[in-house]
Amino acid sequence: LDGVPVYNASHLFGFFSAFNPDMVSNVSLYKGGGPANFGSRISSVLDVSLRNGDASKHIVSGGVGLISSRLTLEGPLLRNRSSYLVGGRLSYANWLVRATDNISLRNSRANFRDLTGKIFHTINDNNYLTFSAYHSYDDFKLATDSVFSWSTTNFSLKWHHTFHEKSFSALSIFNTNYSSDVHSIDEME
Repeated sequence: LDGVPVYNASHLFGFFSAFNPDMVSNVSLYKGGGPANFGSRISSVLDVSLRNGDASKHIVSGGVGLISSRLTLEGPLLRNRSSYLVGGRLSYANWLVRATDNISLRNSRANFRDLTGKIFHTINDNNYLTFSAYHSYDDFKLATDSVFSWSTTNFSLKWHHTFHEKSFSALSIFNTNYSSDVHSIDEME
């Protein structure tokens, strides 16, 4: 995501992408043997780029669904020079899991949430900075006494410099953190 690894790219058992579609500008899929800038990955790479926020006006958009809802905010920080883009999603799928006739699923749950943000700043015609951040959290419990959860938190700071029409450089500093946990409900009581 904007050059930072995300190690679990799905929510809710793979039914939802980990990336908020309202925030995405470009997606490229490399199936094995991708470009060198992905560092000898032996499996496929999904390269997702976030779009920049609108630098001229503030916009609020979103949607409500049966399983999840989303909200996106964007606008200028410095008119026509800097912009922000923030989007989040939240699931409420528990009612669907519990609506089945299966008694063992009545105490089950499946949830996710994520928050993505990007700040874009133009320094001059040849230089710009971007700061991107992402956080997601998933948990589920299906007819067991264990809760499975995982989360990803990452951020990146990039400086892009154009030397001339055919030559540019990009310097990136990033951090990514993935964690997963399995814990027994009996231990929590």
